[in-house]
Amino acid sequence: MGDVNKIEFSYQDGVMTYDKLKSGKEKHLQQISRASKLVPSLSRERLYTLLNENSSAGITAVVAPAGYGKTTLLTQYFELLEANGQTCLWLSLEEGDNHITSFLMRLFRVCQEQHAELGKEALQALSIGPMSNFRPYLSSFLEDISQLNKNLDIFLDDLHLIQDKQVLDSILFLLKNNPDNLTIIFSSRMKPPLPLSTLKLSGQLKFISAKELSFNFEETQHFLKQMNQKLLENPKLEKLMESTEGWPAALQMLAFCQETIPDEIFLKGRKEIWSYLSQELISQLDSQELEFLLKTCHLDQLHKDLCNQVCQISNSQEFLENFQKKGLFIVVLDRQRQWFRLHTLFREFLIELSKKRYPQIEKQVFCTASQWYISMEDKENGIQYALKAKEFELVCQLLEDLVFYWIHYLGDYSKWFKTAQKLPKKYQQRPVIQLHRILALSMNRNFTAAEKELKKVSTASFTQASNLQAIHEALQIILAGLKDEVDFCLREIPRWLQKWKNQDIIWQARVIATLGDAYMLKPQVPESLEWMSEALEFAYEMASPHGITWLSMILSNIYEQEGKIEKSAVLLKRALDYLNEVPGSQIVAIPTLSLYLANIHWKQGQVLAAQNLLKKALRLKTSDHSYIETQIKTYCLLSLVGQLEKNWIQAEKILLEGEKLAEENILVENIFPRLKISLMAERSQLYFKSGLEKKAYETLEELQKNFLQNPKYVYMKTYMQSHYQGVLKFTKKSNIAKVENTTLHEKLTQREKEVLEMMQSTMARDEIAQYLGVSLNTLKQHLKSLYGKFGVNSRYALIQKSQKLS
Repeated sequence: MGDVNKIEFSYQDGVMTYDKLKSGKEKHLQQISRASKLVPSLSRERLYTLLNENSSAGITAVVAPAGYGKTTLLTQYFELLEANGQTCLWLSLEEGDNHITSFLMRLFRVCQEQHAELGKEALQALSIGPMSNFRPYLSSFLEDISQLNKNLDIFLDDLHLIQDKQVLDSILFLLKNNPDNLTIIFSSRMKPPLPLSTLKLSGQLKFISAKELSFNFEETQHFLKQMNQKLLENPKLEKLMESTEGWPAALQMLAFCQETIPDEIFLKGRKEIWSYLSQELISQLDSQELEFLLKTCHLDQLHKDLCNQVCQISNSQEFLENFQKKGLFIVVLDRQRQWFRLHTLFREFLIELSKKRYPQIEKQVFCTASQWYISMEDKENGIQYALKAKEFELVCQLLEDLVFYWIHYLGDYSKWFKTAQKLPKKYQQRPVIQLHRILALSMNRNFTAAEKELKKVSTASFTQASNLQAIHEALQIILAGLKDEVDFCLREIPRWLQKWKNQDIIWQARVIATLGDAYMLKPQVPESLEWMSEALEFAYEMASPHGITWLSMILSNIYEQEGKIEKSAVLLKRALDYLNEVPGSQIVAIPTLSLYLANIHWKQGQVLAAQNLLKKALRLKTSDHSYIETQIKTYCLLSLVGQLEKNWIQAEKILLEGEKLAEENILVENIFPRLKISLMAERSQLYFKSGLEKKAYETLEELQKNFLQNPKYVYMKTYMQSHYQGVLKFTKKSNIAKVENTTLHEKLTQREKEVLEMMQSTMARDEIAQYLGVSLNTLKQHLKSLYGKFGVNSRYALIQKSQKLS
């Protein structure tokens, strides 16, 4: 920061002296030296591209909190432009520039260092005495620039130091009236009180924020490779990169640590970061602002009403807005500016400070937050804060309230189970929680643990008419059904339905669906269809996206196997039409059903309808990372349609788009590295399918190098190995299939080949017989022969295997 006392000026004989004003070129050289220490030889081509985009805009604003490398970027860009023959001028603003005369004299003098005639008249007039109106001076200066036969770039660094209204007005005058050959580039820690939005809308301004300045994954790796290779090999690197959120200053401080022990690197680096934050940010705050932050930093997200309750004040919105204006590490989360969050490292620093100053406040904040979220009908966040406050009775009550919504409505067994697991053991033994934990274990196919838990359940407190007794018995049936114990299900389910026919339809639906599944395994298809259809109607009655999706998919598969493809399409369309109006369905249900219906459309020859359906699912919008995950999965589904049509180029393009989205979010959530791996594995399979074996093995090699052999992803070793081995297994099957296909075709008679071709159409059996000019019985004989040669027992399986082999 500049010191106002370093800039002195006085009038002697009516002429202003400015010998102590620093030369702009000298200051620029200091900035280059400082920048080279921050990020040695790190080139930011991505940002240079942003700076060069929209060349018609005469203004560029680089606005971000401290430590984001604004000066570093502009210094490097300055040098790059100069190296390319561009004329550039640099002015580092200081607190002493909060005086219109001082500011203009420094600006004009810097310009004269490059062009003696540039601003000469304005500087002479300004030197005579104090000014009453700055506009004539600036008009004369801009006129001089417009007469130049070349383009000029003026860099104004640290604009946030300017508070004086006259100086800000003069800068605005420059921005609004700059000639075509002038570009003004400025940096600031906060948005200056200038109408930037208006300038942006008019196309005059391009804006670069902290989001763009943050190091992406590739830049972080490149930076750490240059600075500290040990950090790059550290198993804790993933967590570190998440916490820094690409903040260059934090990465630099960590990279400069020379300790050899990983934990010591983070410990020393954290101390450096804490010191930086204290000097650069906390020193800006008054006592009320600091108190507000130390109380609210325990909250994951900040809302004015929640902060008002925590701090027992009424003006939280003013605090939140002022923090952003001051360039603190606070992020706006919505367009209405109601929700904010603190940068991860800044928040960690404040929490440490808060624990020292207010040691008892943390639990109080958690309790207040829990009650506030519950009052806002957000029980999920209410639970999380109640857990932090160790209010376990409240957690149990909320979990029991959420049983229907999480488990039966959304089918999110994992979320409910993980939350219940955070409770102390004695609370996990509460009947409702224990029974639904068993259901979650069963549905996640952890049968051993589910059976063990089921044996532990104490039914002594259950009365014969108790709903808990009904659930307990239903769980035994569901677990047996999942384990394919058909005879047990066919024997016990009718008894259960007779005994508990007046109980909750949720469990009736689950038990009936289990019965339908048992009949399918028998196989007794008509009975299976009857019971599954009844379970589906229960799901519609409950308006359960999970139930409707799950049962619709099962029924769809049965109808397809029976050759009733049109009925399958009607069933899926009904589910999609219904769920489009049900909240919560967009995350999982609609993309999943879209894939099923898209496959049906493809089999009916309606490729365009299939693609449109998946593209529509891709356009769904939600406010959290679940939408990004859904997007990536839908890219995968859309690619499959292209693969089915053997449109390999389009399928590859779609998968690469999905990989790019996963890569952009790879540091945010652990889910995104997994999705990246899945997409790469899918892409390698695509290359094998399309005959590009060399490219397939190159993709596998990239997958192995970037993930399998990277110690940073050691925690995902099992997941990665399963995908890697899955692709290799696929290639082996593909090679076997080629041989098998040749052998099978040699065995087929000409009539069998004709029947096989017709079976892949949407025609019914009697229509195929009529088309081929044979009786229905003759057709059945040909089909029996085909089923035997292909080793299948249904039309659907015959089509699938035939297509796979071809």
